[in-house]
This record gives sequence, structure tokens and C-alpha cells, in this order.
Amino acid sequence: MREMWIEQSVTNWINLSDFGGKTGYLRVVAPRSFTFSFAKIRGVAGGSYVELPKWIQNKGLIVNIKNDDCLCLVYCVLAYLYPVLKHANRVSHYENKLHILKYVNKPMEIKKIGKFEKDNDLANNVFGLEHKNSKMITPLYISKVENKERIHIFLYEKHYSLIKNKNRLFGMNPGQNHFCDMCCCCTFDNEKALDNHQLSYVTGQRVMMPTSGKDDIVKFKDYKALVKMPIFISCDFEAYQDTTK
Repeated sequence: MREMWIEQSVTNWINLSDFGGKTGYLRVVAPRSFTFSFAKIRGVAGGSYVELPKWIQNKGLIVNIKNDDCLCLVYCVLAYLYPVLKHANRVSHYENKLHILKYVNKPMEIKKIGKFEKDNDLANNVFGLEHKNSKMITPLYISKVENKERIHIFLYEKHYSLIKNKNRLFGMNPGQNHFCDMCCCCTFDNEKALDNHQLSYVTGQRVMMPTSGKDDIVKFKDYKALVKMPIFISCDFEAYQDTTK
């Protein structure tokens, strides 16, 4: 199988370099040799307990459950659904609740989280470090489930932990303490602005119709947005259609 793949790859390269027999301005000279390297790809999956970096531990915003099996993601979900006030990192709090969730008894790969969500009616977001020695937290998996409260998980060295306070963990700017967990890239200084953003994010471009009894008379209010020009022409190219011959 591997030999056939190599032969086909070389043939495709030769055909590409010759432009399918057509004359062009660019000619590619065939190399003297080809080198093919093969590596087995292993998906990122959860495993047993791993100690988090000190700078994360010091924040006190993550529940790092000390499990010795491969069910760390399942324990994180149970820790969110059934919060414990003291010693929340002890796996004994959650072992008697494993039967509540549907899961496969093996390391949970990120690509399998979607099925896990569907089987248990959940919405999970997974975050991790950009690289092992980095302090930059980046999203690894964003749930596609809509209109459901999300469980935020932190993945470090193949071990999942539960994020208790996403706003403080991500180091929001002063005054911006509302993080959008649907797009995972926007912050807002008030909850109303966050709600408006999430409504637009879910439904896309939308039209807000006036509310009877409240918006019977619509007046222009955004005078600060006016452009000081003698003539201003606005054209919606999405709606503008011209007949072409």
C-alpha cells in the first residue's frame, strides 16, 4: 500500500511539473531524488492526573481532579454538574456518579467530544496552552451546541481539568469581565452587550422589528454617528441588482 502511494505521488508530481503537457512560462526541473517521511498521528486525549503549572495553580480557578484512570473529562463534567465545596479535586466525590453519563471507558480525544456532548446533552469548550511553556491560553474545541450553558475544560499534558472562573483565568482587561464562550474571542463590559453579541452570533445577520406599544414611533437618535458631508450616498450592494446584458 505504501509503495503504491509513493509511486502515485511521484507520477502526480511529474504531471504537475509538465502542466499536463501544455506549454507555459514556468518549467519545473525534476529533482534527482524524492524523500518520503511517515509518522503515525496520535490524537490528543485525556489521561490520568497531571500537576498543573504553578502560575495556574496560584490562581485557584481550576479543579484538577486526581484520577488514576482515563476518565478525567467525565469527572470534570460531574464536578460541574455536582459541585463540591471542600476538596473538590478528590475523585471519590464523583466515582459514585459515573453511571449518570454515557461514555466510553478510554481516553477522550478532542475529536470525540462532540459525540460525548450529543450523548449526554452537554456543551463543552476545551482550552489549553499554546505550547507547554507558554502562558497563552487558546481554545482547542468550541462546542457547536446552541442555547445551552457551557462547561469549560482545561487540557494540559493530556489531562482535563474543570475551569471554575473563565473570566479571571483568561485575565480579562479591567472593566471587561464578560467573556463570550460561544466565539471565545470577544469580551464585554456589561451583560447586555454580551447577550446582544451572542444573539447575533447564533442567528447571524438579523433584523429587529419594532415592538408594538413600545416602538410605534421610530426616531433617529445616533446623531454622533453622522458624517459631516454635503452629500452622503449609501448603497446596499447585497440588495442592489442591475440587469447585465
